Amino acid sequence: MDSRSVISRHLTPGERILWVGHPDPGRWFGPADAYLVPFSLFWLGFAIFWEVNALTRVLDAPSQQPFLLIFPDFGVPFVLIGLYFAFGRFIVKSRRRRRTEYALTDRRVIAVERRAGGEVVQATFLDQIPAVNTRTRSDGSGTITFGAPSAGWMEAYADTGMEIFAGGAVVPLAFRDIPNVAELTELVDHARDEARRPDASTRG
Repeated sequence: MDSRSVISRHLTPGERILWVGHPDPGRWFGPADAYLVPFSLFWLGFAIFWEVNALTRVLDAPSQQPFLLIFPDFGVPFVLIGLYFAFGRFIVKSRRRRRTEYALTDRRVIAVERRAGGEVVQATFLDQIPAVNTRTRSDGSGTITFGAPSAGWMEAYADTGMEIFAGGAVVPLAFRDIPNVAELTELVDHARDEARRPDASTRG
């Protein structure tokens, strides 16, 4: 689906699109994965070790199988969780990114995620953004965050597939893993300056 058509459904009267884009679905790893990947591999490895050990005990003591089966049954959920942490979350993250569109307008920054039950919209007015923070890679791609970090270390779980650990923390809107961060940041700064001019509310 065309990005502009998705964004256009959520514009206010007279609002103009200045830029549209979307997160790179092939960019699987982020800064938080420096510790999430080792953690997930440790979790999965320990869960598999537990499960193999429990099943071995069942096979070695068939007469006590009804009792010993409790242990492998107990380990199954932890193996499944470990598989999601180590692999499944990347599939979820990539799929979510394929359904997400970003836009800069003359009034707002907007992110729209298409879901089965409809579209989830996150938007912030340009004249209400307290800060614009960027993280840029050597190829010019990266992330722009609109607003000062407000969730501490929990904010690192955003866009990792492990958001459950964020505990419902409110995370500033961000355009994640987009190309030409410097170019878009310059465009955002210009649009923000225009939106803050005293006569901005009378234009349209």
